[in-house]
This record gives sequence, C-alpha cells and structure tokens, in this order.
Amino acid sequence: MEPALSVLFLIPVLATAQPVLEPGALGGMEGQWSGELMYIDYSSGAETHIPATLTVEMLGRRSWRRTFAYPGEPGSDEVDTLVLSPDGNLPNDGAVSEVAMLGDSVMQLTLLQDGEDDDVPVRIRKVWTIGSNSLMLRKEVCPIAGGPFKLRHKYLFAR
Repeated sequence: MEPALSVLFLIPVLATAQPVLEPGALGGMEGQWSGELMYIDYSSGAETHIPATLTVEMLGRRSWRRTFAYPGEPGSDEVDTLVLSPDGNLPNDGAVSEVAMLGDSVMQLTLLQDGEDDDVPVRIRKVWTIGSNSLMLRKEVCPIAGGPFKLRHKYLFAR
C-alpha cells in the first residue's frame, strides 16, 4: 500500500511544476513594431486607443530593451528592460505561469505577479502572444481578495 501513497503525493507536485522560459523564446519579440495601445480610462471606464510603436533590442543572452513610443503623445515614451532570470522568470514582469504554442509559430506567455492598480492591491496577469508578424501584450488585474480579471490595457502590434 505504501507505493500507491507515494504516487498520490507525486501527482500534486508534478501538476504544479512551473514552466521554464528559455532565452530563445523571446527572440521573436526583437525588432520594430507598430500598432496601437488600447487602455481603459480610469475615470470613465471607456476604451481609449492611441497609436504606438515598440522597438525590442537584445542586450545580452537574457536581457532585452523595450522602447514604447506614442507618436501623438510627446514626452510619453517608455523604456524598460526585460531580464530573464536563471529559473526562467521575468522578475520585473512576473512569474511565468504558462507557456503555450498556438499553431506552428505563435507562442502565448502568461505572467503573474502582485502589485497595485489605481492604488488598490491586485493580482496582475500579463498575456503576451508573440508571432512572427504580430504581437499582443495584454494586462489584466483582479483584486487580491479575489474576483474576475479585468482588462486594463492591450497593445496590438504588427510588422
């Protein structure tokens, strides 16, 4: 009876194994992208759409610089650095919770982290869909106490 018990204890461990993101998986993001940012206006709850561009440059085997530019919004450009940790996470953007291939050349990456949204503690879910000619970066939030995730913003890019 002991072997059956050990098998039962292994199942939860295997079911919760965290996906590991390899450095090459983010290579598809490199280059120039153009498209739009859609965000939810905090005061009205309405969707707002603005033109946006993204440039992703590899800095090292495990790091990339992202430059978000907004042609109609002078002075609003943003630059950040993605750093892939040895355990396959993106600490600034969250822990990798899922890596899935959608067809032959499209990867969907889901990241989770805790943070704040409009001064409220929330769980943040980022879903990145990376294809050879399309890129979607979506951010959703839900209260730490629980509830459904709500879309906060979404970038849609093409090249």
